[in-house]
Amino acid sequence: MAKAHEGSQFHLQEYINHHRQEIDNAIFTSSPSLLIFADPARKLQWIYTLANDKGTEYDDGFLEHLVQDPQQLIEARKLIKQYWPVRGPVWDGLALVKGKKNELGIILVEAKAHPAEIISESADSSEMREEQLRELLKMAQDAFGSASELDPWIHKYKQLASRLSFLALLSRELNIPAWLVLVNFINDKEHKETSVTEWKNHYAEVFDTLDFKADAPLVNRIALPIMLSVTTTRKLLRDTDRMVGLE
Repeated sequence: MAKAHEGSQFHLQEYINHHRQEIDNAIFTSSPSLLIFADPARKLQWIYTLANDKGTEYDDGFLEHLVQDPQQLIEARKLIKQYWPVRGPVWDGLALVKGKKNELGIILVEAKAHPAEIISESADSSEMREEQLRELLKMAQDAFGSASELDPWIHKYKQLASRLSFLALLSRELNIPAWLVLVNFINDKEHKETSVTEWKNHYAEVFDTLDFKADAPLVNRIALPIMLSVTTTRKLLRDTDRMVGLE
């Protein structure tokens, strides 16, 4: 991923590189299960940032941070290769979080600035074998209590389904504490503007279509932080500085 200059990737890059505390706070406060898991410091260690990785998106290279035993690491990679023979999903951001028992969890981050970015039939899962894709999606459906047909998982929400499936694989097959964080930006007046209400209605429709159940095992491993676009945030900061200067 080359350095972005607009849209969700731009805003995420700017927050991670220049406003990290704000996005860390938003992620923690959007997930009770993450707050419960994390140690008292409640800090995220970002292992993907634009500044450090020169614009390269991560796929499954983060496993070495989480699986210390060499043989277990080989087995974990082999399992993922069964479903993603080329590479795992490519993430917009990745962070480690330390648990109360010194175990490490992983934060898988996808950023969106407009609901249309979620409705897509193109995804990393296109590199998966068809039979393995269906097997993995059924695993994800079980993790989220879904009894729907596979059609919306395979087509309308294929990219999101790929991410949900990866979350299920890490959590249920590899026993890795993992959270899928869908960062949603609002008031992006320079690209595509989306309101809080639009995001709320959109996700209600998505989860209804995919037939999520409130008491399903992994529902509490999804976080939906709402963030102001970084351009709006900076304008507010400038306006505040000017007001302070006038006092």
